[in-house]
Amino acid sequence: MATVVIDVSTHRVIVTLLPAGISGVSVTPDGKLAYVTNLDDDIVSVIDVKTLKVVATILIEQGPSDVAFTPDGKLAYVINSASEQGNTVTVIDVKTHSIIATIMVGL
Repeated sequence: MATVVIDVSTHRVIVTLLPAGISGVSVTPDGKLAYVTNLDDDIVSVIDVKTLKVVATILIEQGPSDVAFTPDGKLAYVINSASEQGNTVTVIDVKTHSIIATIMVGL
């Protein structure tokens, strides 16, 4: 199933953003960006909520499933499914859309 934006007043699809495989969607505290995890493709897509355009694609390589943000919105923490090394959390700088750390959190 693809990721779509629906107009809640007309119940019609406005735009199709991403292909199937979406595992989670989280919005930054300021409401400007949506981080969409794709477990099948091992990526996080960053979408500008106002323009509905993908502004960055971040390769995670470990099955991203969900995202949480710091209260100030500067960092995103991506929960990753188990790899051969164990479960991890990837830390992303929201301003630059770049990975700044990967933290091992157990098997």
